[in-house]
Amino acid sequence: MLDKDKNKGFLDAIRKDKYNTDLHAVYADFLEESGELERMARHRQKAGQGFLIYKIRRKSDGLFLNSHDDEENWNKIGRSFKTKSGAAAEINSYVFRRQVDKNDIEIVVMYGHFQEVAACEHNWKK
Repeated sequence: MLDKDKNKGFLDAIRKDKYNTDLHAVYADFLEESGELERMARHRQKAGQGFLIYKIRRKSDGLFLNSHDDEENWNKIGRSFKTKSGAAAEINSYVFRRQVDKNDIEIVVMYGHFQEVAACEHNWKK
């Protein structure tokens, strides 16, 4: 359950210092503990701790849309969008082109953590 007083305190602090990554990270912890996972993911992204992607999923079978231009393909991977509005625009275009049941399509928000796995050498040009 979201503590409204704490939430307001965090939001007031973020409005005053919106580029403070530590503040976004602490707020993300609070949101996670409160069960607000989509909002948590957005603030982790603002803190530089993770990233969000959006995908279009067909509810009837759980497959994701992998569309480019006029080609259509539903599979387990699908196409990723950087913004929710980009995915929404694709849904609107797709529903219009294909005349499908819009109630069978949803936007799925996915979150991933950044984890350094290696440092790559680079050959600098002289």
